[in-house]
Amino acid sequence: CFVEENSFNTQIGYLKKHFEIISLSEAVERMRSGGIKRPTAVITFDDGYQNNFDVAFPILFRERVPATIFLTTGLINTNDTVWYCRLNLALAQTHRDFIERNGFKFNLSTSDLKAKTSAAIQESLKKLEHPKLVASMRNIILQLDEDPDCLIETDSPFRMLDETAIAEMARSGLIEFGAHTHNHAILSLLSDEERRYEISESIRTTRELTGQSCKYFAY
Repeated sequence: CFVEENSFNTQIGYLKKHFEIISLSEAVERMRSGGIKRPTAVITFDDGYQNNFDVAFPILFRERVPATIFLTTGLINTNDTVWYCRLNLALAQTHRDFIERNGFKFNLSTSDLKAKTSAAIQESLKKLEHPKLVASMRNIILQLDEDPDCLIETDSPFRMLDETAIAEMARSGLIEFGAHTHNHAILSLLSDEERRYEISESIRTTRELTGQSCKYFAY
């Protein structure tokens, strides 16, 4: 579920050659005014992983390419990560050859089969209310003989951003930040009150972390 650094570097080179790459805020203004006259691209990242800073940002900075990062704010400055990342991590590390769930037996003998298993399990979990989703995800990880509470280490590709990295990218003038809910809950399965909290807290925290207005929300 990752793009390798060399591949990302090549993609940015291709986009620079064939498109005008602009910030999301500029794109919105141009779309309103009819100011897009040639192939144009906007680069965005969902969730807010540390590799956005460690891997992608140096390339973007060198090439002077703007981008927008949508933050799952409840996970910033923590050793936790998005629920489906914990699932992917457990599937990557497990030595189990299969797992049974809801009457289905999933083959885990190859990385491709693990990827298919992850996609199928995620699809079923997304139908659950967030507390039930998290509980089911934890149970699956235990079935895989992995730890559902393991710390996401600083060198893990699943590690989330910290406030220092966010501040540096914000100061660069190249990176805009938007909100992406507080806990990466599926909003359509929440009550009105829970939904309001997930959105408003994400926007408030994004403003606090960046020192800038938060104009955009990815959902």
